Amino acid sequence: MVPLRSRRAPGGAVVFLDAGMGGAAFRADGGPSSSAPATGSSSSLTCPARATRSRRRGCRWCCSSTAGPGRATYGLYADHQWLANRSYAVLSVNYRGSTGFGKAFVNAANREWAGKMHDDLIDAVDWAIGQGIADPARVAIMGTSYGGYSAFVGLTFTPEKFACAVDLCGISNLVTFLNTIPEYWMPWKSLWTVRVDDYTTETGLRFLEEHSPLNRADRIVRPLLIGQGANDVRVKASESEQIVAAMQQHGIPATYLYYRDEGTGLGRPENRRSFQAVVEAFLAAHLGGRCEPVGDDFARSTIEFKVGRELILQLD
Repeated sequence: MVPLRSRRAPGGAVVFLDAGMGGAAFRADGGPSSSAPATGSSSSLTCPARATRSRRRGCRWCCSSTAGPGRATYGLYADHQWLANRSYAVLSVNYRGSTGFGKAFVNAANREWAGKMHDDLIDAVDWAIGQGIADPARVAIMGTSYGGYSAFVGLTFTPEKFACAVDLCGISNLVTFLNTIPEYWMPWKSLWTVRVDDYTTETGLRFLEEHSPLNRADRIVRPLLIGQGANDVRVKASESEQIVAAMQQHGIPATYLYYRDEGTGLGRPENRRSFQAVVEAFLAAHLGGRCEPVGDDFARSTIEFKVGRELILQLD
């Protein structure tokens, strides 16, 4: 699979950071690299191919939070290569709760949504800044599903940490999310009481509300791009719509993209291409990376700008 919008320049080299192995990091060629972020697990870093070690100082960065929670494994990620092609270093963090590192690591995330799970992302960003390879003023946070929730958390719980955020079908309110999950997910509800908190108790509901980005929407001070599929049965469109409405209520601008023929994530290549075109322009505006003209990237896509198209001047 190739990045849909990486047409000319090469992508990036992948660096595997393994904090679980004594803080050592390994390049794609197997050689040692610099110290890894102390998240207690492995993470991957994709750097622009033309950025030598000396030129990687003060790079523009995208902190990518995986969906699930799941696991970022070593390998080729088309989106990471596309972003590296656009001059961004991409750090994909296996925060606590990620699978593949044992039960203790998964259970370490219990009741830590917007807590220590987010701290792991912040630790990774601080590591990159401390190494001098990330510009603290040019770091974005982005993700899908749970990763979208992380992006919301980034702008509401740590409002000045990131320069901007990109969300795709992210959870904005844990209570409304749990109240609208599909019937075939019902057997998982007992697991959610352990992983997030017990939504059947008053104390649990209070905890869920306190850890919901929607209830901190008034704290957003950085640009936010939101994407949503109309037919998502897991993270309903209402999750995106309610945080956009809350931001508008507080006079905070947002850009909201809506796809009437999509569910969780974006399945149609035409829709993925259009979303990438907008993300690329959005990041260029706020981080200063490379950006190709949109051209025909919206062709045959069902992309709809609900609000905020005028906020991304690079689209014109």
